[in-house]
Amino acid sequence: MGIAILELAILGAIGLAIGGIACFGLFWLLSALHLRDHDPRTRARLGADPLAWAGWFLRGQFRKAPDDGLRGLAVPAQVGLWVGAGAAVVALVLVGIRALVQPS
Repeated sequence: MGIAILELAILGAIGLAIGGIACFGLFWLLSALHLRDHDPRTRARLGADPLAWAGWFLRGQFRKAPDDGLRGLAVPAQVGLWVGAGAAVVALVLVGIRALVQPS
C-alpha cells in the first residue's frame, strides 16, 4: 500500500513538472513575440539563449520593464518555470525514496 501511494505521488509530481514546463514554454513564446513587437532592445539584449531567458524569468527582471502587457505574459511563465522546476526536484527526491524503501 505504501509503495503504491509513493508511486502515485511520483506520477503526480512528474505530471506537475510537465505542466509547469509546458506553461513556461507557451508563455515564454508569447513573451518573446511581445518583446519582438514592443521592446526590441530588451529582446536583443536577451538574445536566443534559452538559459538567459529562463534566468530572466526566474529572477523576475521583466518587472523592471514599463510594459504592463509584458508583465501579464511573463508572470505565468515565471510561475510555470518555478512550478516545473520544483515538481521535478520533488519527483527526483520521491524516486530516491522509493529506491531506498522498495524491497529488492
